[in-house]
Amino acid sequence: MVRTRNNGCVEPLAVRGETCGTGLQPVFSPVENRSHNRLTDFATDCRAPRKSFTAARMTILRRRSLESFFEKGYTPLMKFALTRDISPAINQCELTHLDRAPIDLARAREQHDAYCGLLSELAWTVIRLPTSIDLPDSVFVEDTAVVTNEVAILTKPGAASRLAELPPVLDVLANFCEMEFVLPPATLDGGDVLTVGKNVWVGVGDRTNQQGFESLRNYLQPHGYTVRSAQTKGCLHLKTAVNRAASDCLIVNPNWIDPRIFSEWKVIEIDPSEPFAANVLWLGEVTLVSKSYPKSRDRLESHGVLCRTIDMSELAKAEGGLTCCSILFDA
Repeated sequence: MVRTRNNGCVEPLAVRGETCGTGLQPVFSPVENRSHNRLTDFATDCRAPRKSFTAARMTILRRRSLESFFEKGYTPLMKFALTRDISPAINQCELTHLDRAPIDLARAREQHDAYCGLLSELAWTVIRLPTSIDLPDSVFVEDTAVVTNEVAILTKPGAASRLAELPPVLDVLANFCEMEFVLPPATLDGGDVLTVGKNVWVGVGDRTNQQGFESLRNYLQPHGYTVRSAQTKGCLHLKTAVNRAASDCLIVNPNWIDPRIFSEWKVIEIDPSEPFAANVLWLGEVTLVSKSYPKSRDRLESHGVLCRTIDMSELAKAEGGLTCCSILFDA
C-alpha cells in the first residue's frame, strides 16, 4: 500500500509486500518474503553468502519489478529520491565529532517534510521508507547504498548499530538496479563516496575502511569509473568536506580535505566561519544549501550557481546534512 502525502511524496507503508488492511499492494514489487530471513541475517551480521543473491535470482526479481513499475505509471528516465522518515529515537543517534545537543523531534520532522517536499517540487519522485524506534540514524539513508547508472552497491555501514537499516533499502533498489554487496571485513558509508561523472572519490576514515574502498573500486572499475581514495581530517564523512555544487565545480572545506586532489575541477571554498557549509545537494539545475550558511551561499551564487535554501538545523545536530537524507537515482 502507498500513501501520498500532502506534499506529493510517495510513502510505502508496507515495504515487504504485506497489505495494510485494504488489500492494496505496496508501491514496489517486494523481494520474495521467503528471502526475508536471509536479508535480515545480511543486515544484522553481514554473514549472508553471496550465492543467495545470484544473477539469475536478481534478474527474475527485476523482471517482475519492471512489470509493476510500468503498471504504476512510472516511465523510464524518471528521477527518484529514496528517503526515510525520522526515527523517534533520533536523540540516540551516533555522534563522532559533535557534542550531543537535544534534537526537537517535531521540528526535525517538519524540516524533513519540507526537504522531501522541495525534492518533489523540483520533479523528483520521492520514495519515503518508514522508520523504527530501533533505528535512530535511519533518516541518513545515503549511507546505506551507492547507486550509479550501471549498478547499486549495498554498503556495510561503519557503525554496527546501523546494519539493520539495510534490508528495506535493498527491497527498493532491487526493483531498479543490478545489485552488489559490501561484505566484511570491509566497511563503507555512502556519505564517504563522491561521484562526479566517471570520477569517484572515497573517504577512508572513521566509517569507511581500506577494504571498503577496495570493494567499491572493484565493483565500479569494470564500468569505466576511476576510483580514488581521499583522506579527510576533523569531519565524519568525505561529503561533509566536499560536494558537487554545479556541473563544473565543487564546494570544499579546505581545513578538512586538501582541495588540490580535485585539480581538474573548479573549486569554491566555503566561508571559514561556516565549516559544515560544503554539504550541499546538487540536483542538476539547482543546488540546495542549508539556511545556516548564508555566506557560503553567497560565494556559490557569485560563481553563477543557482541555489535554493532549506532549513535542516535539527538534523545538523546529529551530524547530518543535505546529501545524507536521500539516495538520488534515475530509473
